Amino acid sequence: MDGPKFAKFIREEFKQAFAASSNPIDKVFLMDGCPRQNAAIAFNTWTGIGTELFTISARSPELIQLKTFPSRMQRAKERGHNQTNRKRKFC
Repeated sequence: MDGPKFAKFIREEFKQAFAASSNPIDKVFLMDGCPRQNAAIAFNTWTGIGTELFTISARSPELIQLKTFPSRMQRAKERGHNQTNRKRKFC
């Protein structure tokens, strides 16, 4: 996603996303350090609507877990797995 597309996404989605968040007052969002998404047009858009960026390193181990979580949950759902019917193996 390049800067102009991200700016469009911000304009179209952030207001609703923050309204539905658990903390709609602070308006802080998390993003990695991807330079395409940190373009001036995107920066000006999110600061213009009163949101604040909390950034972490693009190669942060914590971020990898956050990025893969939705796809892992979707695959588990498609297979019919959930936390209550999984048998765990202990070594």
